[in-house]
Amino acid sequence: MVEHNFRKDYVFFNKTIFTEHNVPLPCSDDERIHFYNENTKFHTSIGSGELNNTLKYSSPTGKLFLTSYRIVYRPAEINEYFSSFHCGLNSIISVFDDHFQFNIDDVFLSSVYISFIDTQKQVFYGLLKELLSRDTVDSDYDENTADLPYYCDIEDNNY
Repeated sequence: MVEHNFRKDYVFFNKTIFTEHNVPLPCSDDERIHFYNENTKFHTSIGSGELNNTLKYSSPTGKLFLTSYRIVYRPAEINEYFSSFHCGLNSIISVFDDHFQFNIDDVFLSSVYISFIDTQKQVFYGLLKELLSRDTVDSDYDENTADLPYYCDIEDNNY
């Protein structure tokens, strides 16, 4: 039996670079924001669900961006454990009325629950389903394997 380390440093969490206005830095010149909401609640967990075998990320409020390539979430209260989440649209396996599922390293399936303080849930999930049903998701760009520069490289112009 192969053991997998579910506690490793996943690329989906705490890796998004934001501009000075808290907007995700575009991953491509043609990336467009299709949906934005400042009052978004977020919850996901990775692992078996057992107490010592599960990682949980949640935030009662934050900013959500749905772009032509990915979903990006930034909690209102950032800490060292959870400062951002992003998931490429090409990683999403299924979308339901209140959550979506995506593949993590082809080993774990994670459900991400996104809800809104206002009435934007139907709009968001409808738009997400529409974007995934079109053939506009660029499968050639895989943000999870792309060589992104480190913050220190950007600041020092070493990239």
